Amino acid sequence: MSHWILLAAATAGLGAVAVTVTPDLRRYLDFSRM
Repeated sequence: MSHWILLAAATAGLGAVAVTVTPDLRRYLDFSRM
């Protein structure tokens, strides 16, 4: 049962990282396009 908790925590962590990185990535893509 605990591995489901670890999986949920890992998924939440990856989601938080994605939310944090996406704006910077989009800004970088816009900058490189110019």
